[in-house]
Amino acid sequence: MRQKPAVRVEPDDVRIDVRTAMFLAGAVFLNLLVRMLFSPLLVVMEADLGISHKEATQFFLLISAGYSIGMLFSGYVSKKVTHRGTVALALGTGGVCLFCISFLFSLHLIRFFLFILGGGLGLYLPSGLATIRETTGARSLGKAFSIHEIGPNLSLIFAPLYAQAFIANGSWRVGLAVLGGILILYSGVLFVSLRGVGGAGGGVTLKNLTSILTSGRFWIMVLLFCLAIGAQLGVYSVLPTYLVAERGMPLRTVNRYIGISRISGIGAIFLIGLFTDRFGVKRVLFSVMVLSGLTTALLGFSVRQVLLFSVFLQPIIIECFFPVALTETAVMWPQRSYNVAISLVIPSALLIGGGVFPMLMGLLGERGNFALGFWLLGAVIAGCAGLLFVLRDEGA
Repeated sequence: MRQKPAVRVEPDDVRIDVRTAMFLAGAVFLNLLVRMLFSPLLVVMEADLGISHKEATQFFLLISAGYSIGMLFSGYVSKKVTHRGTVALALGTGGVCLFCISFLFSLHLIRFFLFILGGGLGLYLPSGLATIRETTGARSLGKAFSIHEIGPNLSLIFAPLYAQAFIANGSWRVGLAVLGGILILYSGVLFVSLRGVGGAGGGVTLKNLTSILTSGRFWIMVLLFCLAIGAQLGVYSVLPTYLVAERGMPLRTVNRYIGISRISGIGAIFLIGLFTDRFGVKRVLFSVMVLSGLTTALLGFSVRQVLLFSVFLQPIIIECFFPVALTETAVMWPQRSYNVAISLVIPSALLIGGGVFPMLMGLLGERGNFALGFWLLGAVIAGCAGLLFVLRDEGA
C-alpha cells in the first residue's frame, strides 16, 4: 500500500503572513504619500490660498505635531479597538481630513484639519508593526519588515509624480480629494482583509512606561534611530545644496543619482530582509551601520568619482537600516508593550534626527563646511554600531 507523503509543517518561528505584510505595505505607502504630497503641492497651494511662504511651511509643523501626538496615543486606541481597527481608523481619518481640506478656503480650518490629519496618520505605525510581529515567526521577521518597508520607498518615488499629474491636468484640490477617497476605500479593505489578525494593543500605563524609559536598550535604540534618520532626512535635505554650491556638480546630475538610488533601494531592502533572517539581526545591523557611516563620511570628500559613488550608495544603505532595526526592536520588548515602545522611540528619533540634525547641517553649511558635518555624522554612526552588542533581547 502506497504511503501518503508526509506533509511538511513549518516551525512556528519561521511562519510569515505575506498577505498581511503586503496589505500593511500598501497602508504605509498611502500613509507616507499623504505626508510627502504637500511638499510638491506647496507652491500652487500658496498661490490659490493667497498665503506666504511662512504660513505655507507651517503646514508641515502641524502635520508633524499631530503625527507625534497620534503615535503617543495609539496605545490607548489599539487597546480599545485592536490593532486591526487602529490601522483602518488611521487611514480612514486621514482620508476624511484630505477630503475636507480639498473643499476648504479658510486657512484656520485647513490648519485644524492638517493637525487632525497628522494625528490620524500617527495612529498607524505602532499598530501596523505590532500586527506584523504578531503574525510572523521570529526567524522571518526580517523578510516581513522588508516587505512592509517597500511602501515608504515607493511613496518617495510616487509623490512628486502624483502631484505633478494633478497640477498639470487639474488642481491640488482634486488631487487631495481623490487621494482622500482612496484612503477611505483602503481603510475598509484593511478592516475586512485583516479580520482575525491583530490583537489588542497595550495602553500607556505608569508600569510599562517606567519599564521602557528606564531601560538602557530603549535609549540605545532612540540614539540609533536618531542617527539613521539624520543620515536619511538630514543628509537628503542639504545634499543638493552642498553638491551644487560647494562641489560644483550640475543639479541634473545630482537629482539623477539620487533618483536612481531611491529606485535601487527597493531591491536592496528586500535583499537585506533575506540576509537578516539568514545571518542574524545584530550582525547584519552592525554591517549596515558601519557601511552607512562610511558612505556618509565619503560625502565629505572632494574627489568627483568618490562623491558620485557615495551619492548613489549612501541612500540605498541607510534605507536598509530601518527594516533590520525594526526586526531588532521586535524582540526587545514583550508583545503587550511593543506598540508602546515603538510609539516612544520613533517620535523621539524624528524630532532629533529629522529636526535637529538638518538644522546643525545647515549651520555648518552657512560656514561653508558641509563636509565636516558629513565626516562627523559618518564617524558617529560607525562608532555607535558597537552598542548593538550590549543590547539584550527580552521579548523573544
